[in-house]
Amino acid sequence: MKEDVDSEALVLAEESSTKVIPLIAMVGNRSREVLINPAARKAAVENISRVVRDNSFDGVNIDLEIIRSEGMDYTDYKEGLTAFLYELREELPQNKRLDVCVLPPVKPPSHLAQIYDLKEIFKVADRVVMMAYDYSHSGTEPGPVAPLWWVEENIEYMLKMGLPPEKLSLGIATYGYDWLLGGRGATARGNVEIKRIVEQYRAQLNWDEENQVPVIDYSDPGVGEREIWFENNASIKKKLELVKKYGLTGCSFWRLGFEEQGLWDQVEK
Repeated sequence: MKEDVDSEALVLAEESSTKVIPLIAMVGNRSREVLINPAARKAAVENISRVVRDNSFDGVNIDLEIIRSEGMDYTDYKEGLTAFLYELREELPQNKRLDVCVLPPVKPPSHLAQIYDLKEIFKVADRVVMMAYDYSHSGTEPGPVAPLWWVEENIEYMLKMGLPPEKLSLGIATYGYDWLLGGRGATARGNVEIKRIVEQYRAQLNWDEENQVPVIDYSDPGVGEREIWFENNASIKKKLELVKKYGLTGCSFWRLGFEEQGLWDQVEK
């Protein structure tokens, strides 16, 4: 496991009484090896617990979301992930939090959400973060990162399963994607960079009523017509209203440094 601990950040967090819960990302084929192999799973659990104890972290956040294995057995994956989380909960000190990130269960055709046994995850975790973004991304046609109707549909889906809202945190994006129309792929951009583009290219900022998100159209000389779909304070406010409407435990942002000025004042309200 690769460890990257910023000691200066830990000191600042302690001085401001801010809890620190590191994110452990499990990415690619290696994650399968860990989850379905009891010995590898045990080693991972012990390593994670050691890092939490050694650094006096307040808990850990497990983020398993990208798996690229042809012909994979999702039953093994689901059982392995569930076992891993229960084993980690057992190994962690009881006063340390266990958070888990999950992909939205209702989304454009995707096999990845099949690895989650949501009912078991909600039992073992202290908080579950639904990453309600990337409806459209660099691998799709231009479109909203997190259309409001889709976010609400996913919240309702989870709650209708009987999952407790007091454990559910809504994951909210603070970024967008910049597509070259007629091209392939897109570039992820934070709000600071998007603001610079608006000023530099005198881009047209519009509001998409159907999806309740902002969209920018602009011309890049020598390159072509471009379109940016993103999240700003106005669209994030709509999502914060869903947190209140459904009584969720709160929200989680991806990520710090991408946000628009004034966001935190809005969150506090």
